[in-house]
Amino acid sequence: LQDDQLLVGRRALLEQVDAVVFGENPRQGYMDGVDFLHPDLGFRLAFPADWSVENGRSAIIVSEPADLAYMKLEIVSPKKGQDPYDYARTYVRELGAEVVDSERIEINGLEAVEVGFTLDVDGTEYAVLGNWISFDGRLYQLLGVTTPRRWRTTATRMQRSIYSFRELE
Repeated sequence: LQDDQLLVGRRALLEQVDAVVFGENPRQGYMDGVDFLHPDLGFRLAFPADWSVENGRSAIIVSEPADLAYMKLEIVSPKKGQDPYDYARTYVRELGAEVVDSERIEINGLEAVEVGFTLDVDGTEYAVLGNWISFDGRLYQLLGVTTPRRWRTTATRMQRSIYSFRELE
């Protein structure tokens, strides 16, 4: 650098770094207690207090402390004209899963689909609570996954989190 390109003084430095985000950008999602808020996408939901939350670029992964259950939230892309129910049915069918229950529901006034299904992956059986929520022109897929043996102890907590999905006020 040439001497005339160097900045001297606190004020000059602060002007250069004004509006620069250091660390994670809170506009792309952050935790506030048990609530996950995503200002850019305009939603919020609550996760169990003792579960860990990893906010990735394409998905949010929430894990139980013993890693025996997890939840995943991501935006999916249905085919043009495909409603959430058809998307969910196609998704589960393509997995080769066995549907236990499915229904159209509302979650805090938002159109949604809930599908309970079991899935065998390399000889291990999983119980899954899947929800697809239409919000602001996007389809959000929330999956809660655990083993059938742990279903009774975790399903209610996962469903409570999923049902907390709402518009950010």
